[in-house]
Amino acid sequence: MAFTKKVTLRSSDGELFIIDRAVALQSRTIQYVLEDTNPVDAFIPVPAVDARTLSKVLEYCKKHLIDLNADFDCSEWDKDFVDVEVRMLYDLIMAADYLNIPPLIDLICDKIASLFKGQTPEKIREIFNIENDFSKEEEEDFKKKSGWAFK
Repeated sequence: MAFTKKVTLRSSDGELFIIDRAVALQSRTIQYVLEDTNPVDAFIPVPAVDARTLSKVLEYCKKHLIDLNADFDCSEWDKDFVDVEVRMLYDLIMAADYLNIPPLIDLICDKIASLFKGQTPEKIREIFNIENDFSKEEEEDFKKKSGWAFK
């Protein structure tokens, strides 16, 4: 049985990405697709991820594939990688979840947690564009019952 060394991914907006199979295999979703289909036909649609986000995810996968084969600490690179606007973080985490790339999910969750750290609920709502749907009375009641969360 012949395996292709390249895999073609098609984003939700139709852009094609031709990548090394080893890069693609960092996604458990793609790994399962390749195991369950004819390996000669390595064309995989990725309907839940747009081209901009898929490009960024593949950048991460390529970098981490290289780092597996080298003595290079990619923590600084990772820090820079997730230093993006909140909307891109959202798109990245949705893509990482869809493609099942646990190290990328962990990296993005750490970044999001760092954005929460030390922030007031109002500031968190502002950062993440979250509407406050509590009435003043509900909010005060919640603060009384869960005062520890507001210290």
